Amino acid sequence: MIDSKVEGIVRRISNAENGNFLETITLCLADAIDADTVFIANLNDSRTVATTLAVSADGVLADNFSYELKNSPCEIVSNNDICVHCKEVQSIYP
Repeated sequence: MIDSKVEGIVRRISNAENGNFLETITLCLADAIDADTVFIANLNDSRTVATTLAVSADGVLADNFSYELKNSPCEIVSNNDICVHCKEVQSIYP
């Protein structure tokens, strides 16, 4: 089962059009791990604000957004850590 998921991800990323690479990755990752929401973000120079580059929500692409890291559940990304939440994401963000 894992092999087929990986093959599907590789196939979809390989077929991604130039401008859709990050969007395809978020959609593939959401499918692979059955996540409601996946996003890829950049940090500003002072590492205080995250701005998304691609967002997948409920299996479709969503609008990008920015948010302050301080006091957010993903404040740890400013220390080069990965931020993952398993449930109730909307209720824990400011």
